Amino acid sequence: MNRAFEIRLYPTKIQEQKLNQTFGACRFVYNCTLYLKQKCYKEKIQINIHEKLINENPWLKDVEAKAIQQAEQDLEKAYKNWFNSLKKKTKQKSKAPKFKKKHDKQSYRTLQMRHDISKLCNQETRKIMIPKIGLVSYRCGYDFSKYGIIKVCNITIKKSKTNKYFCSICCKCEDSEKLKQNNYSIGFDLGLKDFLIDSDGIVIDNPRYFRKSQEKLAKEQRKLSHCIKGSNNYNKQKLKVALIHEKVRNQRKDFQHKISHQLINENQVIVSEDLKPSNMIKNNKLAKSIQDASFSSFCNMIDYKAKWYGRTYIKVGSFYPSSKLCHCCGYKNTTLTLKDREWECPNCHTLLDRDKNAALNILEEGLKILNNINKSRQGLSDEPVDTDCNNNLEQEDSSI
Repeated sequence: MNRAFEIRLYPTKIQEQKLNQTFGACRFVYNCTLYLKQKCYKEKIQINIHEKLINENPWLKDVEAKAIQQAEQDLEKAYKNWFNSLKKKTKQKSKAPKFKKKHDKQSYRTLQMRHDISKLCNQETRKIMIPKIGLVSYRCGYDFSKYGIIKVCNITIKKSKTNKYFCSICCKCEDSEKLKQNNYSIGFDLGLKDFLIDSDGIVIDNPRYFRKSQEKLAKEQRKLSHCIKGSNNYNKQKLKVALIHEKVRNQRKDFQHKISHQLINENQVIVSEDLKPSNMIKNNKLAKSIQDASFSSFCNMIDYKAKWYGRTYIKVGSFYPSSKLCHCCGYKNTTLTLKDREWECPNCHTLLDRDKNAALNILEEGLKILNNINKSRQGLSDEPVDTDCNNNLEQEDSSI
């Protein structure tokens, strides 16, 4: 199992210059390689691009060679993903590679020869050895001895928009210890009014971190618009705007980690709806709130944590009408609108809360899917697993 550990770096001024030089060199190699590949394709010629760049730019020899090679491999991978997407060999939609800009994401990846984590990171002195940079001070809350790290694969150095340096260490680890199994199952429905409503009736409020910081952010962005682009005041104000965005992102990430960790610890089976945020944000009135909630990142957290700790995470098809079905008798209310937060079932006359009813239906459908999966694995049934992803069903807007 591969895991990544992100640590905060505190380089000296000289080390910062070397890191910035490496960022620029990798971006230069990527852009030049892309330009030459496009030129060779148009003119139908073949040249050794790597040798041409090294010979014409001798200053690249001052930068770590493996970082430059990784930049070239990243471009090859981008082309491969694009071709596979055009040939429909994969479900992932990829676009043609583009030139990198100087003020966009700054990072580079390098292979690590020190496969032992103790030789790479000295936890007593809090120093990490980065090739061509030297020993760099770092801070982290990880005790690497607890994760059963077999070897270090590579490290990625990146610089944030707030001028902070981070190092992501990708390691091959032993499988994490599985949590003790229990008989608890839970289904939950995600929304905008309340972030999460589970089948037990527990409601978790939507923190709306971006909405709370929106007024302050707008004020700082207005100041930024009045500055001369490229001036010192412009750069200072740009940093203030980036700090607000970073705080919102960290708040949201911390909140989602706590909720997902609680769900994984308490339940053996977790069921949710397979939402499509890319389609949901097409609603102009709800797009900002949907992006603020960040449903995709939350579901991804539950997904990988479930694999780590031996839990079962199931997604119900996005076309499954969870809010319109009565969980008591199965009656489908086709007249239900988004404004109806409560409704009475005409068949069994049960008063239903829209969100809790959806969570109960999601749980029930998820358990059916799990039962079919278990039967198919045991060879007891040849029927395909029913995920209710039927395009003929009426699609339900589950964004609220």
